[in-house]
Amino acid sequence: ETDEVLHRLGYSSDEITFYMSREDFRSDAEQVDTQLRYLHDAYVYRVMDFNEVTDRMGVLNLPSTRVERLFVLWDIEKLAKARKPTKAELMTFLRKKVIDEPVFVTEMEGLGYPEKYIGWYLQTV
Repeated sequence: ETDEVLHRLGYSSDEITFYMSREDFRSDAEQVDTQLRYLHDAYVYRVMDFNEVTDRMGVLNLPSTRVERLFVLWDIEKLAKARKPTKAELMTFLRKKVIDEPVFVTEMEGLGYPEKYIGWYLQTV
């Protein structure tokens, strides 16, 4: 019925085909973007693993280069969101012998603590 209205407004068959195709493309692109936002969050927040997300992306018929680029970006984001124990938690782990001193030192360095302060914290344990 949309094409009838466009025809009555004086659009040619080619113009009608063009506008209808363009609208279909926009709608499809919007659906793909919505799916990708969902898959992004599911992957980055570890709700779905690589295989599950890849399977779902297969339905979207995306070029493999785009899928690869997305996973490169999402893996970086996933790493950035990785949680580490806090200083207080590390000290508790050390006190309860869950971790040893070298692991404590490495983890504290990973949190950005200089050697001097790590030494002070070790003296309190």
